[in-house]
Amino acid sequence: MDSSSNRKTGMRLSVGGSSIVVIFVILTLTTFATLSLVSARADQSLGRKSVEATEAYYAADARAEEILAEIDMLLQEHSVHGTPEFAVRAALVLASGSPVVFEVLDDMIGPGDTSLTIRYSVQINDIQHLDVELELRADFSSRYEVKQWRLITDPGEEEEDPIQLVDM
Repeated sequence: MDSSSNRKTGMRLSVGGSSIVVIFVILTLTTFATLSLVSARADQSLGRKSVEATEAYYAADARAEEILAEIDMLLQEHSVHGTPEFAVRAALVLASGSPVVFEVLDDMIGPGDTSLTIRYSVQINDIQHLDVELELRADFSSRYEVKQWRLITDPGEEEEDPIQLVDM
């Protein structure tokens, strides 16, 4: 009789131990599944933001190229008939209806000057813009040279997020 009662007791420990292992495995698999889901959602969100940022950049780049093409067309038309000042003024009028910042760095070309620098900026998003700087030639030898074509990120104003601590 003693041997049969030992067998039953040993059997119960074995069944209880395997139940605990099964519960542990289920909890572990559930935890890993949750972590995988959270990671996949974060990757999807990051991918979506990356696509939006890339589309915004290339839209701004295309707009900057369009403005450059318009300036080049004006310079080509007026290289025979006019002066660079006229071409720049026409480009400023052309760009005045567009959502870009357009400025002439050297307003007039003097007798000894051989170039004129203009800069325009195309907004990409709230904190980024594309800056383009051109140097126009007075002698129209090469019409213009692109001095700068770069992405600028404004740091913006950082808001202080005060941490609420326990008053002592």
